[in-house]
Amino acid sequence: MQLAILGDLVDPRKMTGREHTKTHKELRQVLAEINRDYPTQLVTELQFIHGDQFFGRLNRADELMIILERILAGLDGHPVLFGLGLAMADDLRTDDLTLATQALDRLKHTNRRSSQPKSLIRLESAVFDAALINLLFSQLSYQLSSWTDRQRRIVWQMRRAPSQKELADRLGVSQPYINQVLQATGYYSYRASLQGITHEIKRQLFVVLKK
Repeated sequence: MQLAILGDLVDPRKMTGREHTKTHKELRQVLAEINRDYPTQLVTELQFIHGDQFFGRLNRADELMIILERILAGLDGHPVLFGLGLAMADDLRTDDLTLATQALDRLKHTNRRSSQPKSLIRLESAVFDAALINLLFSQLSYQLSSWTDRQRRIVWQMRRAPSQKELADRLGVSQPYINQVLQATGYYSYRASLQGITHEIKRQLFVVLKK
């Protein structure tokens, strides 16, 4: 299996020169951290390929959603579109990067149509029908779009914190306040969605490989 990740910053032209430089610096840092933390899963390290686009390749899907989440969290809320391409490594007819490019192009096209649900992530797969997974991506993106900057930072910090109390102590707020934010954002539904998407991709792959 090869799973290509093609990311692209949203509306970079709307950023000032200083904002653009800052965002690129933040993105380079988080990509370097991910490359360091997942050396066995990344068969092609995450790196800029041109302009505001970056690319990497995974050999399995176990940490896919965590990696995407870390990229979004590392940019302090500046949105990124992700085109994902899934192909079998020994299939010479289909290239995962080509599929990821198609996914990103279709994502941009769909997001321009007001009648269609907007999404940050789309998967094109040569292995199985990805319609259900893309619907889950749309629902996940809709949930993310409703969060304030403060809520978003707390949710993503909570994802890596040992407990609500430790995060509260770190931020200088009360534990009930952290819990209030998590309830307001639907944190536990969000966490379950990330796990569910990963599970569904792995399940679909298992069914295909078992045939």
